[in-house]
Amino acid sequence: MREKKDLKNKVLEFKQPADFFIKKAEKHMDAGNFLEALQLYRQVLCNDPGNIEYLLSIAQIYSEMGLYEESNDVLLKIAKYGNTPTECLFALGCNYMGMQNYALADEAFEQYLALDPEGEFAEDIDDLFEMMDEEEEGMLSDVSREMLLDEAYIGKQYLDKGDYRNAIRHLENVVAKDKTMYPAMNNLALSYFFDGQKSRAIELSKKVLDLKPGNLHACCNLAFFYSEMGQRAVAENYINSLESVTDIEPEDMHKLALTYCELGMHEKAYKWFVKIASYQPYDVKILHFCGLAAFNCGLFAESAGYFIKILMIDPNNSLAAYYRRKAEDARKTGTDKKLEYVYQVQFDEIKQRVKYLNDCLKQRRDSLSEKWKNDAYFRSIIYWGLYFGDEYIKRIVIEIMCMFADEDVEDEFRNFLLKSTEPDEIKNDVFMCLKRIGAKEPYVAYIKGAIVEVRVGSMPEEIKNLPKPYTDALGFFISNARAGYAEDFITSGIERITALAKERKNSGEWITRPPALAAAVEYILCEEMGLKAPAKSTLAARYGTSAATINKYYAIIKDGDGDGRHV
Repeated sequence: MREKKDLKNKVLEFKQPADFFIKKAEKHMDAGNFLEALQLYRQVLCNDPGNIEYLLSIAQIYSEMGLYEESNDVLLKIAKYGNTPTECLFALGCNYMGMQNYALADEAFEQYLALDPEGEFAEDIDDLFEMMDEEEEGMLSDVSREMLLDEAYIGKQYLDKGDYRNAIRHLENVVAKDKTMYPAMNNLALSYFFDGQKSRAIELSKKVLDLKPGNLHACCNLAFFYSEMGQRAVAENYINSLESVTDIEPEDMHKLALTYCELGMHEKAYKWFVKIASYQPYDVKILHFCGLAAFNCGLFAESAGYFIKILMIDPNNSLAAYYRRKAEDARKTGTDKKLEYVYQVQFDEIKQRVKYLNDCLKQRRDSLSEKWKNDAYFRSIIYWGLYFGDEYIKRIVIEIMCMFADEDVEDEFRNFLLKSTEPDEIKNDVFMCLKRIGAKEPYVAYIKGAIVEVRVGSMPEEIKNLPKPYTDALGFFISNARAGYAEDFITSGIERITALAKERKNSGEWITRPPALAAAVEYILCEEMGLKAPAKSTLAARYGTSAATINKYYAIIKDGDGDGRHV
């Protein structure tokens, strides 16, 4: 009896082999249950972190979900383990195509063919090249319009950063040259408004409506402008015009939903965000705003559900963890407080976290090391600052991490270097930190749109301090020239681009196509050094640009034509 009792109380551990989970994951993939498949592959990866097959499968799942950036982050992480398989390059190229970044897609496919010209995907790549050529022919049929679209994009970036004066400068230039660029006109109106030029903002939005009656973005802008100015009765006229909107594209739905957010009309905002999510069910930012809108409608369980879904997609998303807690707390205790619609923690929480980080800077190394190992809150703040902070916060966090560096910190830094969405300027700080903590070189990083190996050594000040467009051009030139030219040719190219920056003494905003500038420098150097220059069409294919754009930069360099603003 005693023996039977012991057997009854004894717990037998039964651990399933990896194949069991992989077969289950494959069944979920076939059924389109991507989140379930993702969890299963993560489970087996925990027991074998460097398994390239598992990582490739996770990257494939992200691609199937339309999360190309996340897929690329996984594919780039494979480079950490060395001997990157050629199928990884093929997958990168396909993801870049999905993102419509044909220059980087071309580069990834060319690398694949260089390593394995008869490989499994070689024929597929030929077909994809044809598809990209057809797409680019359409895009490049009007080079001058393409240049304006580039400048409009730069203006939008300045608007998003809150640099309204620079946004106005670029967007005014676009609108002056093309009166049919309605997105640029609408963004210019917003820039005027936030810059305090409210009457100009309203005048321009009304002009858009005269030129294109019913333009949704202009109606949204006017509803927002008048509401902000306290003229709610006038705003209502434009709000009412939004009520009749039904059949629109997801991009317009997003603008409409955000307008309702700004107007405090949470139920309407929630309705439109849910509709967008039906088209983009795995878009983390859309799910985030669904969660915020649900919270502001008092739907706390639904709100928590959206943030839980984000954590299934990205378990390290500290924003989702923060808002999930808020939604679950509100579900238990209730609240009348509304959340700001930001892809960030709430403003009062930012202030608390920055204070906490500044206090951490004053603590001893051994104290911080102990927190890192045992304090979950400290770790969550570090991850938040590194991946969701602005540049100031990122730099504080990186400095703190250097103070208690261990294997986990080194691993986190190396992962950060491979994130395609993180700024190169911050990655330069991480290189220096890795050097300081004695991490083994080289450091594999995603810099200027390419995977590179970096060794931290001495770098001439004039190159280190070049504005970004010039360093981008320099990177494209060096990576392309290394394949076919001697060292003196590369040195001459570096000198030519740094001299160009010195002569113009500007931030290089006129360089909207750094690869084309690099290609023009290569062509000019071939002429000057008596070498046979490649055809400009060949250069265009290699640098991912057009022959017409190369010609324009060629003319600027040869003629010394002003600051290049006509490019």
